[in-house]
Amino acid sequence: VLRDLAEATALAARRVTVPALVGVVDDTSVRALLSLPPQAALDGVLRRLAREVHRRAAATQHALPVVVAVGTTVTALPDVRRSLGEAAHVAGAALRSPGTGLYHRLDDVRLRGLLHLLRDDERVLAFADRELGPLLARDGNQGSRLVELLRCFCEHGGNKSAAAAAAHLSRTAYYQQLSRIEQVLGVSLEDPESVLSLYVALLVQEMGERDPQLPRPPTPAT
Repeated sequence: VLRDLAEATALAARRVTVPALVGVVDDTSVRALLSLPPQAALDGVLRRLAREVHRRAAATQHALPVVVAVGTTVTALPDVRRSLGEAAHVAGAALRSPGTGLYHRLDDVRLRGLLHLLRDDERVLAFADRELGPLLARDGNQGSRLVELLRCFCEHGGNKSAAAAAAHLSRTAYYQQLSRIEQVLGVSLEDPESVLSLYVALLVQEMGERDPQLPRPPTPAT
């Protein structure tokens, strides 16, 4: 599968006449190092290349879904590794929230990108567990349901009406559930800092669910 993707990427680079060194570097990704003159219109080149990569990848035997991620432009060979590393981090973050863009950069993944960089830091994981612990400790589907209702609230910027619609609940029923969440967590969802902290914790939890190999902090004995 990755060989097909590497070949599709190399063909795309030739199609848009961009010199590129393309290779399979691990079990999940293909990386390409592009060589462009200083006067090149970078965004235009990236759009053409990404569009061609998506088109050719979709036409392969495996009809591959692809996320194209871009590192920062560098002018010295020692900086190449850093740029490729950035692209890998951007790709990891973009996979969790792919959107509709042809390609992704650090500016596009924002908070998710930062958390992806810190995803294996036990202090970050412990923070998420502390923030969401009382909800996650609820029995079975009850706890999961409250977490998802909180996620709707955070993802809609605290707009209760929009969050209720997204959760497919009446506003009255949704507001009751929000009050319950506040009681369980001991916080006010009218406090912007509390909402921000909870949203960060939800993003960290989401990454852990999608990547079960991430380390988890030990649960303290009580």
